[in-house]
Amino acid sequence: MVDAVQRARQRWKILASVIKKQSLDKEDNEISVRRFEGFNLFSKHVVHFDNECEADYEWLDYRHDSIADQSLFIKQRCRKVILEDLTGFDNTGNVCLWPSEEVLASYVLNQKYQFDGKAVCELGAGMTGLAGIFLASIGNPSKVLLTDGNSDCVENMEAIIYQNKPLFGSTDVSSQRLLWVENSDLSDLESQFDLIISADCLFFTESHSGLLYVIETLLKDNGSAIIIAPQRKYTLKSFCSKAVSQFSVAEIENYDSTMWARHLMAKKQDPMYDEDIHYPVLLLLSKKQNNSVS
Repeated sequence: MVDAVQRARQRWKILASVIKKQSLDKEDNEISVRRFEGFNLFSKHVVHFDNECEADYEWLDYRHDSIADQSLFIKQRCRKVILEDLTGFDNTGNVCLWPSEEVLASYVLNQKYQFDGKAVCELGAGMTGLAGIFLASIGNPSKVLLTDGNSDCVENMEAIIYQNKPLFGSTDVSSQRLLWVENSDLSDLESQFDLIISADCLFFTESHSGLLYVIETLLKDNGSAIIIAPQRKYTLKSFCSKAVSQFSVAEIENYDSTMWARHLMAKKQDPMYDEDIHYPVLLLLSKKQNNSVS
């Protein structure tokens, strides 16, 4: 019997196989990979800019209930997923905006006081860097760096940063490609950040060690990481079991009353809802302090 962790790692392979099979019957080789649409934490509608005419992308006006009088412009892919989108490790964020990303964005907005004057890095920010972009425009961090391993994602985030730049005030906002490779040279980012945020980046267990290395390297000595991710069988537990050697780890299931209520409602009313892959829990990682006396 294939164990649960192996099944989790194989999901993208299965999705790609399904798409490949469907191409026999469907010339454009398209399929939707999202069954659960999300927790309705944001309202959004399509907007059009005169200088934007890309067929595969669209701009959305995003608004959150807590700041309904202010919106952000987010550029997203609007065509359906094709086989090439699922090929390669760094393409998961290139497919669509996953529910966990909106949950992280909502969480940092509700907790924005924690980020006042802080340097923040978002890891695995995907196509939009939604949480980091909202934080930069609504909170008052000193710096926000959006990162992803996929160059297409970084290019898209650069367009989003440019479109929303007037909202950032004195906050320094930028994006760059960043791979999670153990012992890689991160000297330009070492100990630069008070807080790291990340959404749904624990899917590939083989990347856990690299991710932990990046988190530990980028954080200041008193820094901490905020990770929003679903259980996905044993992938989250596997990450936590590795993280405890370097960090103090807190796993919180009920971290927001609105999210918890919508989670319970979805369990009752939505037949497509699977809390194992759709409900993200909150992980808080803080560097362990060396209290030994020489």
